[in-house]
Amino acid sequence: MKDAKKTDADQSTKLKRLAKFEESGWKMIAYGTIAAVSGYALHDKTFWRNTRDMWTNCYELPCMAPTPPEMRLAYAFDMAYYSYAIPYALLYETKRKDMAATIVHHFITVALIGYSYAMGFTRVGVVIMFIHDICDVPLEIAKMAQYADAELVTNVVFAGFSVLWIYMRNYVYPFIVVRSVLWEAHDLLVTQRGLPPWPHYQLFATMLIALGLLQVYWTVIILRILNKAIFGKQIISDSRDIDDGVEAD
Repeated sequence: MKDAKKTDADQSTKLKRLAKFEESGWKMIAYGTIAAVSGYALHDKTFWRNTRDMWTNCYELPCMAPTPPEMRLAYAFDMAYYSYAIPYALLYETKRKDMAATIVHHFITVALIGYSYAMGFTRVGVVIMFIHDICDVPLEIAKMAQYADAELVTNVVFAGFSVLWIYMRNYVYPFIVVRSVLWEAHDLLVTQRGLPPWPHYQLFATMLIALGLLQVYWTVIILRILNKAIFGKQIISDSRDIDDGVEAD
């Protein structure tokens, strides 16, 4: 009887890991596709390097700067994915400790996508899409390797993901993109061109800051996982999984 129960438990565990593997697999494809489309939209542009150019030709709101087809395609992909991700996370996705933060993140993201497109802030919008989605590709690969018990691959990919995440989401996003919104956009749109800051500029900036705060929360989780792996010599795992029985970090 005990052997039968153990066999059933082992089978249940394998099925859960397979479900998580499949979940990470389709997310990797989705994030990779969006990152590829947004990266292509940026490949011949200069405004992601010279951030003041994100606000040129914006003399009224909505901004009348043209939005090329590849940028509209990136917006369509991103809006489609995150609009689907909200009900999926609520109804089907593996329940994790950061589920509430994830749902808030998805709602803010959908609001930012729609709002930035309506206001003509598409140049900064595509930059933000690329910064965020490119980081999630190696994360999902690392999780797939973990569920497949490939410890070395998990550790190597997660380490690379951590470097990319910290650079993109804790340096490029706040100190280049958000800085451009808070100072360069304000200088060009409000100070020089006299556009009213309320509600559009201030609402947009507030949503970007809220997104940044969520990223700080996840960065703390990532650093804790790395700390346990390096100094505690524990195998890297997705410590957010409720059904793994891991205590809250």
